[in-house]
Amino acid sequence: MSVVALAQRTARHNARVALVGTPVGHSFFAAAATGENESVHPVARSASPKVFLDAVMAYLPIDLVAGYVVIAGAIGNQGTSLALAFFFIAWVLAPLLALVAQLKLTQDEAGSLGHSWTYATAWATVATIPAFAAWVTTLPGSVVGAHLPQLDSRDGAGVIVLTGLALPAIGTIAERLDLRRARRVAVRHNGS
Repeated sequence: MSVVALAQRTARHNARVALVGTPVGHSFFAAAATGENESVHPVARSASPKVFLDAVMAYLPIDLVAGYVVIAGAIGNQGTSLALAFFFIAWVLAPLLALVAQLKLTQDEAGSLGHSWTYATAWATVATIPAFAAWVTTLPGSVVGAHLPQLDSRDGAGVIVLTGLALPAIGTIAERLDLRRARRVAVRHNGS
């Protein structure tokens, strides 16, 4: 598969992922099963490198991104121990914030938690860990670059491309597992 095809596939998946990483709309696999045609995301047509960053950003809670930028800017020098400690705190908070967002999405009107956990939603929560680390490497003067001087901006770009390809690909596998499980449940209910 060519890099352009992978970028287009990533952008299509990114179009289905909300800011908290929850797949939105109908699944690509559900659309394929019903014969619906999925439109191509405009970013995918351009095959821009921004596609990879967008794919990574789709898994990050936007509140965390905004808070990290503000506080990292207030800290200033990213080579300090304080900056490194803040990076690790934010890195731990990333999946916790995604988990809280997922739980809020599964609440019903009465306020009780729903039981709609799927492989895809679990992956969207776990994926915030590599997504946050990859995103931070792309920031100019980032804490990662300050504490690992052997890395330069090209390495950060490589990390974002690999992460931008891997996260949606694993998300697609999770969607397939969910579809397979849904089919088994449907067969079980129709058979009994």
